[in-house]
Amino acid sequence: MRRLGLTLFTSIALLLASAQTASAALPHPEVDKANARMQPTVGVPPAVVSVKHCFGEDVGSRYTTYTMRWDDRETDVTPGSTDYDLTGNLTMSGRITINDGTKRGVLTGTATLISTPSGAPGTKQYSGPITMVVQEEPVPGGTGQTLWVARGLLNANAYVTPAGSTTPVLDGKLIANVEMQFTSGGVSPFDYVVARFGDSTAPLNANEPLADYASTFNQHVCGVAPSNPEVDIANASIDMPFTPSSSGFMTSDYCAGEDKPDIYTTYVMKWNAFEMESTPGSTDYDLTGDLTISAKITVNEATNRGIMIGTAKLVSTPSGGTGTKQYVGPITIVVQEVTTPQGSVWVGRGMINAPTYLTPAGGTPTVDGKLFANMEIVFGTGPDSAFDYIEARFGNGPALPFLAPVVPIADYSVAFNGKHCI
Repeated sequence: MRRLGLTLFTSIALLLASAQTASAALPHPEVDKANARMQPTVGVPPAVVSVKHCFGEDVGSRYTTYTMRWDDRETDVTPGSTDYDLTGNLTMSGRITINDGTKRGVLTGTATLISTPSGAPGTKQYSGPITMVVQEEPVPGGTGQTLWVARGLLNANAYVTPAGSTTPVLDGKLIANVEMQFTSGGVSPFDYVVARFGDSTAPLNANEPLADYASTFNQHVCGVAPSNPEVDIANASIDMPFTPSSSGFMTSDYCAGEDKPDIYTTYVMKWNAFEMESTPGSTDYDLTGDLTISAKITVNEATNRGIMIGTAKLVSTPSGGTGTKQYVGPITIVVQEVTTPQGSVWVGRGMINAPTYLTPAGGTPTVDGKLFANMEIVFGTGPDSAFDYIEARFGNGPALPFLAPVVPIADYSVAFNGKHCI
């Protein structure tokens, strides 16, 4: 009897241990809403490190590259909405390369936030790449003045510092749709920057919401060989049949979130869509063709906020010829369910950040540059999920009929721990 009791006790203990191990191994996603505003630090001088001029890749084109470092102050607009302290000292550094003819440019750099808690040492909250498409725009009101603005994505590693430690530990990602406005301090047009991300922050200026600027960029800059930049304006719309057989749904599953009692659902999707270039010939690539997007969408069922992470691939469809790869690379979209007069609909905003390709005669596709495309998406409900179909656009082109009632889409931003249910 004693042996039976010990055996039964041992079996129960093993089962409990197994269950705890399984629970620890399960994914527990966390997708939190993030909102913040950035402003120049009082007394900090203009941020220009250097200014270089050069000729571009296309004959007759001229470019300017500004190497910058901004020391800003970031303020969390909704404190406590994430696991991170988004109030602190923000340092951004990088290069802005401008096509002097079209006034279109690209900013690539790094953003790092150090918190400034009252009575405690600051710790790193996030650090990582920021990619912005820059444009000079007229100031509303017919004054004849212009304003430099930018839209893009901050896709940074997020950190927490355990109690008693001074070493930040990687904890997830901050994925933020950012809008910027630049002002001159007498040295360059970009001496100072104010910016914001999230859907709970006030507009920066009357130009907002900014357009979905998109560009192809050969990633060359003035002052660094080969010093022959090319920044072109890219515009396209994306559509697909809204029929049961064309649904992009693959599978889905739900799970418990990191924060109880949150529940999450992950959808595994593959959409076969068609991309139509709105301004043919404006880039070195054929942006009309068959577009395949494979992605996971993980949604917080309490807030209806989610994150879509995947890959986008475009293969051109030239008349009478063989299609070739034009771009393939990451697509990152923050999604949100919104209410419209026609009912609830899921929408998304984010960026394609993909290598672009050219195919020499008789050759294979060769990496030639990058597509940086700010994108708006609306999802259509089908037989399997609320995300079965997509309609989207990037650039300055008009919205398609299904997209039109919900644009402009807000600058949704999230802190994401990198976990999906499947």
